[in-house]
Amino acid sequence: MMLSPFCYVNNANKIPKDGYLFQVPLFCKRSFNQKCKSYYDEIREKEGFSCCPYGFASLGIKKSSLVYIFTCLNLERVSNNKLIRKRITKKDSILKFSIENFKNRIEYYLGIETNFLEAKLEKEKYGELNSSINEKQDFFDNIFHELRKLNKQLKREIEALIKECNIGKISLEQINNKSQHIFAISQLITIRLNTFDFNQNPDLIIEGNQKDTIIFGKFKKIMHCLEYTAQLKNINLNINGKTTCKIKAFDIFELLPYLYIENAIKYSPDSHT
Repeated sequence: MMLSPFCYVNNANKIPKDGYLFQVPLFCKRSFNQKCKSYYDEIREKEGFSCCPYGFASLGIKKSSLVYIFTCLNLERVSNNKLIRKRITKKDSILKFSIENFKNRIEYYLGIETNFLEAKLEKEKYGELNSSINEKQDFFDNIFHELRKLNKQLKREIEALIKECNIGKISLEQINNKSQHIFAISQLITIRLNTFDFNQNPDLIIEGNQKDTIIFGKFKKIMHCLEYTAQLKNINLNINGKTTCKIKAFDIFELLPYLYIENAIKYSPDSHT
């Protein structure tokens, strides 16, 4: 509950709280006991007017699944005036209201409270949406940055191969090696595009049938694709394991060895194996 002009009860501890216009009577602050707690337990889900054991009135109003309890009130035809007079002092800021007058004031306040809560909810939704948009933007920026980098690398390798072929100073074995490297770069571009597709449409992850997948072969393929990246850090890539081990897997499985090997290169010290 935001600031209330009248005293109210917090359901968590059942203790009356000061409003910004009216404060809890000194008697209620000093003498709050088990009888008071039992009273607020009884009315916590109750709508309408009630009178506490010491004569003060309370009002429960339900709004949007919440029950607001206003208390320590002096209301005509609800409060026990004889009991109240014994317990209030000159320091207490308690005014007597008719039921109609008090209801009008409460409805006005609850209208403000409802608008405040709705605005707060909208702000939270906007914050969540904005956070989601920022995450998406970061993801897109990273993907396109990698694609531009790979495209630049692919263009450089193709231009170098064409140039060497034109001057005739390249062997068939060198052509084959460079072609394999160009193919590896194109595979990395494909993996990046697949990552984008899976992010945009998660249903694609399990689309199609699972295929027999040789785990060693997938890691070997990705290792070859990332060989150039490893060479830039002077890192040697080696792989050991059973070459015939198979599993049933969807196409997305190829992202797994890529992530493992890429991170191994990224976080390994230079000039290591």
